[in-house]
Amino acid sequence: MFPVFLSVSSADESYARQIWEDLPPDWAYLYSTSGEEGAELWDEISRQELPASKYLVVFWSKDYVVAGGCTRELAQAAELVSSGVLSPLILRLDDYPIIWRDDLPRELEPVFKDLKMLLDNRTSKPNILVSDASHLVQRFIEPAMKSAHPVFPREDVLEPMRVAIQKERFKCFPAMWVSGFPGAGRTTLVEQLNRSMTPNGRPVSIDINAASLPQQISLKLESAGFGADIERLENVQNADDAKLPIGVANRIERVFQAGNYVIFRHEAILQNNVDLPEWLDDVVSALSLAQRPKLFILSAMPLLIERRLRTHSQNSTVAARAMADRKTVGQRS
Repeated sequence: MFPVFLSVSSADESYARQIWEDLPPDWAYLYSTSGEEGAELWDEISRQELPASKYLVVFWSKDYVVAGGCTRELAQAAELVSSGVLSPLILRLDDYPIIWRDDLPRELEPVFKDLKMLLDNRTSKPNILVSDASHLVQRFIEPAMKSAHPVFPREDVLEPMRVAIQKERFKCFPAMWVSGFPGAGRTTLVEQLNRSMTPNGRPVSIDINAASLPQQISLKLESAGFGADIERLENVQNADDAKLPIGVANRIERVFQAGNYVIFRHEAILQNNVDLPEWLDDVVSALSLAQRPKLFILSAMPLLIERRLRTHSQNSTVAARAMADRKTVGQRS
């Protein structure tokens, strides 16, 4: 299920697809790309996707109002919006009116009544360009990426974490971003998750911050992950690959092959709003899918949508955020 639902007519699907491609693929439902094979389309939409969504984007146009599937979605969405469980955004692809007029076909009046429920705010200008629409959609859904940490008992967080790391039936995303306040039990969550996948595996935990460089992390991985002696560390110090993100990724792969996993701890940064270095995205992108994750990034900051997009565009991903509150999870060890 997806937090964002894109409601669009088949005539405007290519327009919506450009918006969809600018979002993380696990964030937006577009019927032509995200639908489940073999499922009855309207059943999938009405029972699963639309009720579970938090954000609705309507691609309003002259073709939308005469598309039966779209008007059914709009009618259901109007009920969800009125109950306060769905936030709508209207993108006007052409200059077709959004307020009912007497010169319009009478059979369309119910469509405009449903639309009226969505018009309190967040309506674009007519004939909006794709680039402007994409920017507007990203701003619209951004609060979901920066939402306050929810209050969950640890047992209630573990199962969503297991689901989030699964990329394919037998393959997991190579990395997971776990956000939450220090002391909330993030490390314990990661250890419990890995205990079910690699009972004898141990964490190789390394502190990382905005000023960290690949060479520094390569040296720490060699020391903490493989017990490297002085001679080995001197060789790594002089190695060209250790200065690059691929060198860090290769060492994470070696930790994984040894049956262990890596934790990057990003601490004491919430008050300064300092993000991790961008080269870390290249590290994640270089990691391959496997039967379990290889890298866990623990941060007090939530993962920004731009970073998710960057890693997805390079054929990999930071899989998901799992957040916990100090008052509940920290007490349930």
